[in-house]
Amino acid sequence: MSCRTQLVELQEAYAQVSAQNAEVLAISTDDLSGAQWVIENLGVPFPVLYDQGDVVPRAYDVFNRFGDGLATGSVFLIDTQGVIRWAQVYTHAHDLVPAQDILDGLRAL
Repeated sequence: MSCRTQLVELQEAYAQVSAQNAEVLAISTDDLSGAQWVIENLGVPFPVLYDQGDVVPRAYDVFNRFGDGLATGSVFLIDTQGVIRWAQVYTHAHDLVPAQDILDGLRAL
C-alpha cells in the first residue's frame, strides 16, 4: 500500500471516523509545499498540519527512529482526555496502517 493509497482509504473512511466522534489529523514534517500538494491534489477532507520544528514527532517519540533525522510514520488514537489508547508506529519506512485498522481501534475505545 502506498502513502497515497492510505490517504485515499482515510478519505473514504472519514465519514465513519466522524461518526465515531473522532477526528483525523495528518501532521507533516516535510517541506510545506509537499503538505500543500496533498491538500490541493488529493482533496483530503481532514486537516493536514505542518510541523516545521519536529515538535510533535519528538513529543510522541517518533523522531529519528531510523537514524534519518525524520519523523517516523505512525498513527495514534487519543481519547478526549489526551490519553493514547492505540498506536501503530511504523517499523519500516514504507509501513502503512489500513483505514480499517484505525476504524477497528476506534470501535474498541
